[in-house]
Order: sequence, then C-alpha cells, then structure tokens
Amino acid sequence: MALGILLYVYLGMGLISILGIVSLYLIKNQKAKKTLFYFLVAWALIITFMSSSALPSNYMVEKAITWAIGLLSVVAVVIDWKLGKEKQGLAYGLVVASVIIGMGKMLFF
Repeated sequence: MALGILLYVYLGMGLISILGIVSLYLIKNQKAKKTLFYFLVAWALIITFMSSSALPSNYMVEKAITWAIGLLSVVAVVIDWKLGKEKQGLAYGLVVASVIIGMGKMLFF
C-alpha cells in the first residue's frame, strides 16, 4: 500500500518536472516564463530538501552533494537578477540541470 502511494508521488514529481521544463522553453510570454522559472527554482529546492532529508544522518558527503545540486538553482536566480536578458539561457539551463539531476539523484542514488 505505502509503496503504491510512493510510486504515485514519484510519478507526479516527474510529471511536474517534465511539464515545467518543456513549458519553460515553449512559452513565448516573458512574464509567464519568468513565473515558471521561479516556480522551477522553488521546485528544485523542494526536490533537494526531499532528497537530502531522505538520507541517513551520517551520509554527510551525499547530503552535501545533494545541496550542491540544489544550489545550482540559487545560482540561476543570481545570474538572472544580475545579468538579465544577456545570460537568460544560462540561468534557464542551470535551473533545468538542477531539476533533472536532483530528480535523478533522488530516484536512482
């Protein structure tokens, strides 16, 4: 019973991640794109927290790696704020990498 619910949680998280990433690159409206960008940043941090809190307390190296992956999304926000339009693709790439790597680490490692 509990593993079935966990399966639905992981499928839902994967679906939200895929739809968010695809929408980030397909939406033309800049305001909607900005909103989706910040949603994906928050989503990457949620994934990071869930992945880190699922690890045992003595797995400090793995927790540090997990938080470093989540830090990519924070770096993406800083790049977006400081450099704006000229490095928008880099910021989007970092947040997409943070979501994909975070989901992969949570599911497989």
